[in-house]
Amino acid sequence: MNSPVISYTAPPTISKMMLDDKHEVRLIVGPYGSGKTTGNVMELARRMLEEHPDAQGVRRTRFVVVRNTAQQLRQSALEDIRKWLQPIMNYKVTDSTIQFRFHHQDYGKIESDWLLIPLDKPEDQQRLLSLNLTAGWVSEFREVPISIFEALLGRTGRYRPLGVGTNAWHGIIAESNPPDEDSK
Repeated sequence: MNSPVISYTAPPTISKMMLDDKHEVRLIVGPYGSGKTTGNVMELARRMLEEHPDAQGVRRTRFVVVRNTAQQLRQSALEDIRKWLQPIMNYKVTDSTIQFRFHHQDYGKIESDWLLIPLDKPEDQQRLLSLNLTAGWVSEFREVPISIFEALLGRTGRYRPLGVGTNAWHGIIAESNPPDEDSK
């Protein structure tokens, strides 16, 4: 049985970001509707498929997606994740996690947890400090304190299942609309 296919062509700037394996932190700034969120969804999906299989042959990843509020996460990141990935994989949504469990014809068994964490309360920010992650996605990074990036970067590359020495890739991807013209 053939695995369903997603037809996605990244715009040039997003394609360049996706192909960059040199930098642990990659940022995209662009106007509303330019495909930044979709590009980040597709980048994490690609990284999920390309992770090294563990001793049981399962490609396991754990990503965090952060934004200022839970409502913003649901209305933007979660909606785009569902829109693009629902046709090709099974998933379960809890209050703060999307769990993907599926078998892909070309990549084998995949298990990936995408944690959706709002940053509107200090205790939400504290949750980052105890996570072991493959990578993170910061949505609308212009609204996120630099301290979140620092904390998050220290948590990436730490989710390595038994028998996997290093992640195929780890780091942070982030997108944002441009700042207001009068911002400093």
